[in-house]
Amino acid sequence: HASVRKFTRDNFLTVRRVDVGCTRVAYDHNEEDTTSAMSDETERTMGMWHLDHILYTPSTLVPLAKWSSLEEDAHSRKVGLPNDRIPTDHLPIAASFERHPHPRLSPEAERIVMESLNAIESSQREELNAHTLEAGQKQTELEQQHRLANNIADESTTETESLHAVKKSKKKRKSPPPPEVIQHIRNSRAALKVLKADHCTQREKFIEERTVLERMVLQRGLGGGLTCAQWVESGPEVDK
Repeated sequence: HASVRKFTRDNFLTVRRVDVGCTRVAYDHNEEDTTSAMSDETERTMGMWHLDHILYTPSTLVPLAKWSSLEEDAHSRKVGLPNDRIPTDHLPIAASFERHPHPRLSPEAERIVMESLNAIESSQREELNAHTLEAGQKQTELEQQHRLANNIADESTTETESLHAVKKSKKKRKSPPPPEVIQHIRNSRAALKVLKADHCTQREKFIEERTVLERMVLQRGLGGGLTCAQWVESGPEVDK
């Protein structure tokens, strides 16, 4: 059932049920004191259940007629199913429909919808790229400041200490980033997380404000089998 719900949601299908009535009738399974009831079946009760269904899409199908159900079969309601007239424990069901063409947006309306999609993707992509660029520039600036400070400190050391350091190890180990660079990286990642969450909210609102037909156009435009729900979560691709 979960897969069916996901399919109808992802494909924007509205599904309705034909009221076919009850299709199963028998002695209630919860009947108490079965032994005494068997001696006088008029005291037993029959239970009826809605077990069989016909689903349809109202955008393309209009119900015209259906087969009768147990509500119109007094004999089966009295003796249960199967019986001398109906040799099955479920009534068969059927319905006829009038088929309508699937509604579509005009070419101009489709163009406007796709332009709105491109606009929100372009805006979010620019914001993400700007954040990445700004964070990278700030990190480079901090690293340069750190190297400059180290160079000044190195120049203040004695020549003996410098020679000793060279002789001790010609191969320098890569030192960890300075604290201010580490803090900047943490802050930029936190800001990026907030930005992406805000973008996700924008995309969710963008989809919610679209009609079903507009969502179908958007989903076709996304391509690659991507659904609108998946696009809301993932967002546009970002330049690397």
